[in-house]
Amino acid sequence: MRLNDQTQKALRALVALAHHGRTMTTEELANSYDISTSSLGRILRQLQARGWISCQRGRHGGVVLIKPSTEITVADVLYAFDTIADTDVIKLVNDPDSHGDFVTMQSKFDELSKQFMAALAGITIASLCNR
Repeated sequence: MRLNDQTQKALRALVALAHHGRTMTTEELANSYDISTSSLGRILRQLQARGWISCQRGRHGGVVLIKPSTEITVADVLYAFDTIADTDVIKLVNDPDSHGDFVTMQSKFDELSKQFMAALAGITIASLCNR
């Protein structure tokens, strides 16, 4: 499984905010993981829309995590930023000569995909930043 760019940036931003435990400027946050401020801005708007962070503009502004990092999981971020569903983690290409084996194999992989996503639902942002 490969995470898309937005998902990776969102995870990095959330981990940085959780790790620092304080309001950070957008520049500080961008520099902590070498993310451009314009790219980060798009990610932050989506995180704010989900109620995970608060952004304040101005001289004394910045970005702060408002949802506890123990309540945001990797699966939450994946569902928010990636076009993945529980059964989309492992997809086989249907071979017309498979004679029904495809359905059996794909159902097994669908179950594995669900287990994988369930495991990601048990990994919190807090656990990623060693807090």
